[in-house]
Amino acid sequence: MQPEDDALVINLELGKDRQQECLDALGIGVKSGQDGLDVITGVAVTWLSKQYHAQSLCQISSCDILSQAPSLSGAHELVQNLKKLISTNSSRTSKVASFDIKSRWAKGLLKGFSQEEKSQWLPSIENDGFHYLSIKPLGEIQAYCLNLGVEDLWLLTLGGGGRAGCIRVQKALKPEEQLLSRLVHTETLSLENAYNKFTAAQHIGDALGQDYLPHVRNALIYPQKKYRGRHNQTFHWVLGSGSWRSLLENQGAKHG
Repeated sequence: MQPEDDALVINLELGKDRQQECLDALGIGVKSGQDGLDVITGVAVTWLSKQYHAQSLCQISSCDILSQAPSLSGAHELVQNLKKLISTNSSRTSKVASFDIKSRWAKGLLKGFSQEEKSQWLPSIENDGFHYLSIKPLGEIQAYCLNLGVEDLWLLTLGGGGRAGCIRVQKALKPEEQLLSRLVHTETLSLENAYNKFTAAQHIGDALGQDYLPHVRNALIYPQKKYRGRHNQTFHWVLGSGSWRSLLENQGAKHG
């Protein structure tokens, strides 16, 4: 991919039925006996720039996606990695937004932090069961940095496949400081193939009336065990012979 200096990022967390379907397939949704995460859909827009601008609202000074290894010590190691990342890159005024969420995995990870540590944290906007997906950290930037004036904030958010997102934003802009580069693992995947696998899994329930959630879980790429323990894993979705228009038309979209 060609590196760019500026990017307009649009988060589209839409289609509640399908979003909720993914959580339910992973056992953390709202089905009987599950954790109780209820998807809240929404749209967010962010402008990112590598260059300093006087109009900038905050500056990203650290950014990582940590991954829990598929071992007995995986959760402990993830907690220790989180602690190390925060402690070595924080200032006296740093605040932490909790990753607390209605999830048994989250509750287990929280046990690795002392009461003294957690007592200083700002509450997660998801601690009531509502799940804002990728919009969570943006909502917390708005709530804490822009509305409450927090000048140095760590945002922690949990993601599918045993991942924890960690980003530090600061209001005290320092143009001379550079974001340290990280080793990023990128997996290039076919969007058409993923779409076909996902719709085939849905068809089992829609047409045959069978329990299709296990098939949906198998069709999902990001939770697969081969990506566990691999920090800063990203997925680059590409189109082959098809197009965005044909994919959208399969979903019933109309074009002018």
